[in-house]
Amino acid sequence: MKLYIIILFLFILSNPICAQGKIDKLKKSVKQKKEKPHEKVSDNEVNNATGEVIFNILKSMASGNNSNVEGNYPAQPTNRSRAYAGESELEEVPERTTLSTLRMQKYPYANGTNGKYVRNVEAETHTSLILEGNYYNESKEISGFNGLLQFNASPKISFLLRTNMITEKINDKEDRAELYHMNLSYHLISESEIDLWIGGGLSALSLDENYTGYNYNIGTEIYIAKPISLYFDWHFGTFDEDIKFQEIHFDLKCYLKNFYLRAGYLNTKIVDVGFNGFTVGAGVVIF
Repeated sequence: MKLYIIILFLFILSNPICAQGKIDKLKKSVKQKKEKPHEKVSDNEVNNATGEVIFNILKSMASGNNSNVEGNYPAQPTNRSRAYAGESELEEVPERTTLSTLRMQKYPYANGTNGKYVRNVEAETHTSLILEGNYYNESKEISGFNGLLQFNASPKISFLLRTNMITEKINDKEDRAELYHMNLSYHLISESEIDLWIGGGLSALSLDENYTGYNYNIGTEIYIAKPISLYFDWHFGTFDEDIKFQEIHFDLKCYLKNFYLRAGYLNTKIVDVGFNGFTVGAGVVIF
């Protein structure tokens, strides 16, 4: 009888521990990192070293090899005289494509074949605004919403606001974690089949307390064939002094004129707590 009572007592005590959610654990990890920065919380902490290396390589490409990456070649005459033995002909050399011929379409596949960009000096270039909303689901207890607002100012420059809200319900208790990113991006490669960008900006985390920090961003969208594209977006950075995070979106998009449907995978990790689930949503390109 005494043994039964002891087992029952231990079971009751263990219930709150078993019911501890991810967001509750996240709060404890973030608080520990804030109080003792640069001290390990666990061996499972997010490490942004790989992302920083890739970002620095792409940044070097953008700054050191700008003319080659953008396709902004030195101007050349369309006609050039070449001296050959016994010949005095004028050889016509096609003019090389320059950055001035790069145009951004109203929306991807607007002309039927090209993705986001087209190289045609006679085509009209457009600015555009993208609005997107997605439902996130990881489990019965964890779900959420994430959204995006992006202004494409030119073929090379864009501004982005992204939000990621995660909700967890356990034993009638609801916990929430919210992330926000604000970025300025430079589009390193702008071609009809691929859009590759790097950026940087500010991020914020809202738990019981609010935390702010910086982020780096690497992303690409590959336009496979009308109306399909593959989309990848990676934010990583640090809140306060040593609260590291990452947020990775990997999506499949289907464009229906300036409207698109999307489905994909979302990974969010802060300190040593990760959230992994599927997303589904839609967006519109306003031009």
